[in-house]
Amino acid sequence: MDGDAAGTRAGSTFGRYRLVRLLGRGGMGEVYLAHDTTKDRDVALKLLHASAAQDPGFRERFTHESQTAARLSDPHVIPIHDYGEIDGTLYLDMRLVDGSNLAEIVAAGPLPADRAVDLVTQVASALDSAHLQGLVHRDVKPANIQVTPSGFAYLLDFGLVVTGDADRLTSAGLFVGSQAYAAPERFDGGGADPAGDVYSLACVLYELLVGRPPFTANSISEMMRHHLLSPPPRPSVDAPRQLPAALDAVVAKGMAKRPEDRYATCGSLARAAAAALQGTPQSWGTTTTVPSAPRPAPPSSVPPPAHVSYPHSTPGSSGGPRYVTPSYAPPASYPAAPAAPPHRKRSAVPALVIAAVVLVVALVAAVAVLLTSGGSSSAPTTTAASTAPSVETTTSTAPSTTPTVTKAVQPPNTAICTPGTGEAFTSVAADRGSGVDGEPYTSCEFAGAIAAAYRARFTAPQSGTVAAVSPRAPDLGAISMSCTGESNIVTCRGGNNAIVYIY
Repeated sequence: MDGDAAGTRAGSTFGRYRLVRLLGRGGMGEVYLAHDTTKDRDVALKLLHASAAQDPGFRERFTHESQTAARLSDPHVIPIHDYGEIDGTLYLDMRLVDGSNLAEIVAAGPLPADRAVDLVTQVASALDSAHLQGLVHRDVKPANIQVTPSGFAYLLDFGLVVTGDADRLTSAGLFVGSQAYAAPERFDGGGADPAGDVYSLACVLYELLVGRPPFTANSISEMMRHHLLSPPPRPSVDAPRQLPAALDAVVAKGMAKRPEDRYATCGSLARAAAAALQGTPQSWGTTTTVPSAPRPAPPSSVPPPAHVSYPHSTPGSSGGPRYVTPSYAPPASYPAAPAAPPHRKRSAVPALVIAAVVLVVALVAAVAVLLTSGGSSSAPTTTAASTAPSVETTTSTAPSTTPTVTKAVQPPNTAICTPGTGEAFTSVAADRGSGVDGEPYTSCEFAGAIAAAYRARFTAPQSGTVAAVSPRAPDLGAISMSCTGESNIVTCRGGNNAIVYIY
C-alpha cells in the first residue's frame, strides 16, 4: 500500500513492524507508531514515500540522515534503532517519545521565560554536539522539537542534515528548510553552516517568548525581505507578559544578518539568554569579580560609539576581569546602557608645575653650595630629593571586589574523572560506591556526560534536573539526575544510585 495517498498504512505490516497509527506526514514520507515484533517494542517508524524512493537524490539523503543521526549520542537527539530498505521502501526506526512538539505547545500561547530558555538550552546541546561532528541541521523549528511531559526536549528530523563540505542534496532551485526560521544567507544560496542553526534557534527562542515567529508573511518573497532587511523584533516589546529588555539584545545578536556577528555556538546563545534572565552573567570554569563601584567613563577625547553596548568581562592574563566591547552592538532603537554617574577629574597640571618649580629651586641651591665651598670634596652634596619639600599625593584605591570561590576538595570515596584546574567547578568525580577492584560504581564516561549536560543547562551552581545517555549503556536512554548546587560543589544523584560531583 502506497503511503502517498490520502489514506494511511495503519493496520498493515511492514517487514517485522506492525503499523499501529499515523503520527505525521512530512516532505519525505510518513511517521508511524509501529510495533517491532522481533524486539517486542513500540517505535516511531519513518517510511519514505514510495515514489520519492525512486529518486537517487532522495535515496542518498535518506541514507545520509540515517547514518548521521546514528552517529549522534547527545541525549537531546532522538536515538536511531535501525534503518534500511524493505520491499523497495526506505525506513528509519527511531525511539518513540511521548509528548508534544513545540509548535503544538506554543500554539496555546507563549511560554514562561525560564521554561523557554530551558528548552532552548536543551536543543542547543543537541545542535552543538552535531556541529562538533561537522553536521548542520538546517531545519531547526518548533515542529522539529519534541517535549516529553517531564519537560525533556528532543531534536527531531535530521533528514535535512548536511555535512559541512557536502554538496547540496536537493534538486535545483528547491529550498530546504522552513522559511520562517531560515537565516538570511540561505535565501542567497549560501552553504549550510552552524551559524544558520544559531539564527534559527534564536527565531525559536523569540517564538517561545512571544507566541509567534519573528516574521509573518503571505509569500516566500515577503518572508525573504524580512529576513534580509527587517531588524530583529524585540521580545520585551512584543510579548504579552513582561520580559527583561536584555533578552532583546540576545535575540538581536542571534538573528544578526551577518553570520560572523552571531553567537559562535548555540550553547553561547542559550547561556546568554539564561544570563539575561538572571541579570548576572557568569561562565563555568572562571572566577568572576564584580567591581563594587561604577567604572570611570572613558576620556572625553575618545568619541563615543555609534551604538551603546553593554561591556562584558573576560578573564585577563592576571586573573582579574578585563572589560571589552562586544563585536556586536544592537541597533539604536534598543534600550541603551545606563549612563555612567558623573565624576570629577583632578587636573594634573598644577601638580606638575609645582614639581618643576621645586626641582629648579633645588638645582640652584645645589650649584650655590658647590660654588661657596670651592669644590671641596668634603662638602656635602645636596640632591633634589633631599631639599625638595615633600608633596602629598592622593591616590584612589581600587574598590574591593567580591571574594573568589574557593575550589572544593575531592569528595571522599570518588574517582577523579576530570582533574580540572585550580579554579572551582573544573573537576568532575564519580562515586566509587561498592565497586569491585577499584572500578567506580558510577562510570567516568557517564559522569562526564552529566557534567556536560549540567554546564549546558546552568550558567551558575544551582539545583535542578539534567539527563544524559551513558556511553556504557546507551540502550537505557537518557538517565535523569537530580543536582544540588552549593557554593563550591555540585552533587548529582539518580539512575541506579549513581553520584556525580562537579567541583
